Amino acid sequence: MEEIRIIQYEDILPVWKDILWKDRLDAIEPMSAMIFPEGFDGKIFETYRPTFFGCYDGDRLVGVNSGHRTSSWDYRSRGLYVDPDYRRRKLAQRLLEATARQGVKEGAITLWSYPKKSAVHAYIEFGFLESEISPETETHCYVWKRIGP
Repeated sequence: MEEIRIIQYEDILPVWKDILWKDRLDAIEPMSAMIFPEGFDGKIFETYRPTFFGCYDGDRLVGVNSGHRTSSWDYRSRGLYVDPDYRRRKLAQRLLEATARQGVKEGAITLWSYPKKSAVHAYIEFGFLESEISPETETHCYVWKRIGP
């Protein structure tokens, strides 16, 4: 069975850079300044630290995700990816669960993300709700889930 582990930025970066965000023009940072339900806050980089998760089949990294605080009550899930050969095995759900547990551990109440609309089904399956906030892009949407008291 595949195992979820905490990994380093150096481990997740090749997946993000070469697969998930291969056409991205901006630099890929360990964290994002995005906040929920919309906007940006550069203080995130000074205040919080990310956690990176890897799903391994033996020594093979087959799925990734990360999470970080974006406020005193919000935790963001970012960069979810599962190798196509490993999809439909609930690995995205397990990576999201690890991310949610970390958010709770850090005191967050809300877990949120900004997935591609083509991948939103994985988030909905995990219990996220799609936000009514309408982003300026037609390719992504905000999703959120209560994880704390």
